[in-house]
Amino acid sequence: MTLAGSHSTYDRESDFEYVFNALDTVQVIELDVWAASGNWYVSHSDPLCNNNNCPKSGQAGADRNQDPRSCIEAIYRDCCESRPRGSAVDQRDRVACLWRVAVDKFHVKRVAGDGELAPHA
Repeated sequence: MTLAGSHSTYDRESDFEYVFNALDTVQVIELDVWAASGNWYVSHSDPLCNNNNCPKSGQAGADRNQDPRSCIEAIYRDCCESRPRGSAVDQRDRVACLWRVAVDKFHVKRVAGDGELAPHA
């Protein structure tokens, strides 16, 4: 299996207004996540702040420059919730969502299959 990816799709300087817009052309999204002073940040080059195109709570129109949870929510919402089953892109997107990442306080647990974004147990 070959998946198309893009370098730094989450970066504000990328070709995408929001991180989830990349899913129209790629199947793999990279996130550079930094840990500093007890916080987690998504940024290409600055480990001390969020500098990205991830909207708050994964919602289009919301403020960007959010934390890793919002980035993951944005990707999850687009590839697993907003595209109707049976659509032309459904199968491609389901591959991307076969293993979803559930985040609670940035403890990561992988879950398989369809369902809700579950908290870390």
